[in-house]
Amino acid sequence: MQGIIQFITRNSVLFISGIILFLVSFINPLNIYAIDWRVICLLFNLMLVIVGFQQAKLLDYLAKKLLNICHTEREVVFTLSLLCFFMAMFLTNDVALIAFVPLTMAVCKQVKINAVRLVVLETIGANLGSSLIPLGNPQNLFLYAYYKLSLLQFIAYTLPITLLGLVFIFLLAYKAKNNSLVLNLNQMDKINLSKAVILLGLFVLVVSSVFELVNYKYVTMILISYFLISQPKLLFKVDYQLLGIFIVFFLLVDSITHEKHLINVITSLLYSKHSVFISSLTLSQVISNVPASILLAKFCNFPRELILGVNVGGLGTLIASMASLISYRLFVINYPNEKKNYLYYFTKVNVCLLCIFIIAILLII
Repeated sequence: MQGIIQFITRNSVLFISGIILFLVSFINPLNIYAIDWRVICLLFNLMLVIVGFQQAKLLDYLAKKLLNICHTEREVVFTLSLLCFFMAMFLTNDVALIAFVPLTMAVCKQVKINAVRLVVLETIGANLGSSLIPLGNPQNLFLYAYYKLSLLQFIAYTLPITLLGLVFIFLLAYKAKNNSLVLNLNQMDKINLSKAVILLGLFVLVVSSVFELVNYKYVTMILISYFLISQPKLLFKVDYQLLGIFIVFFLLVDSITHEKHLINVITSLLYSKHSVFISSLTLSQVISNVPASILLAKFCNFPRELILGVNVGGLGTLIASMASLISYRLFVINYPNEKKNYLYYFTKVNVCLLCIFIIAILLII
């Protein structure tokens, strides 16, 4: 029984949305054709190749290399927060935190750096850094495909968030103490060069399929074939909960289109650029930015404001971004007695940044 409760807790968004979908199915029959399988496959491909990166410890190797040349607490904070910021652009905010937060825990315990502040800063960095390009987070990948945007057009939309985010990362990281320290990281793991080259090649294929240079179906078959032959266990490490959330919300949104009253309510909130930005940002605080993107996109004619809203909406509450929940769980495993301190500091900094970003974005849209 306890195992069932833990499973439901860990998959609460999927579980709750699944129940809602089940109830809705009695009113409107589910339409399987409403599922955007291209988006599902792109997400699956990206997550699978990144699981390969994690297993090969390429990100861990990179982080240790950089940390070995750090001599002060401030340098460590800059290094880890900027790693999360820039790696999230290409490997998603979730993966950046999964890769670097455990290493951060080891570093903080060794040299007694304030773990709460550093992990919160890494989380903010990953959420803001991931906003730049479609590969950075699931909602960006979905919205990029849904609105059929060009890469340059997408970056033109998100660049203000990224640049402003980078400024705040520097300001917050600079507040770290400048005292000297000596790190004694574990011996560097050897990298399998041939495996690394293959994974990089597969990653290039995935990126090419995102930008429609290669057919995503062929890339999916290539990836599944490679991992089935070389490392079949990694196929079970893909985040199928996230894929399930996308599928459920595709079906839910399609059902909503048959309910005129609900359509009228949603469209009334999306009548202008400013209302789209505020509505998507606010909804993200309650159900997180991935479901908010899927729910609002079908009724929204302002893609830039929706993209800005759900990306800025990753700030604020702990549930606004799934990546924030991931870093919180990783932190609590190592510091179970620091839950309240973490939540207090996380909320304080995120709400302050959210208010600043709201003002800044409202001035430019």
